Amino acid sequence: MGSPKEANHDCGYDYTAAALVSTRTVVLVVHADPGIWPDGPDINCGMSGRIRSAVVRLPEPLGTRALLDLTTGQPIQRTP
Repeated sequence: MGSPKEANHDCGYDYTAAALVSTRTVVLVVHADPGIWPDGPDINCGMSGRIRSAVVRLPEPLGTRALLDLTTGQPIQRTP
């Protein structure tokens, strides 16, 4: 879940993702890049969000390796 707007709008963000890959795990790293904040980042932008996505290409299929969230260290639910 992320900002409902892209970074070229007030209170918007753009998202990029990368993966730290090993033989046993893949750790997903998501970076949120803030856009236009007319009154600074503490402005009240509301509580609404929307599903945002970013693409990560792995050098080889994920297979049976664990997929972890960098922020929480917890496994990420995988969908086929």
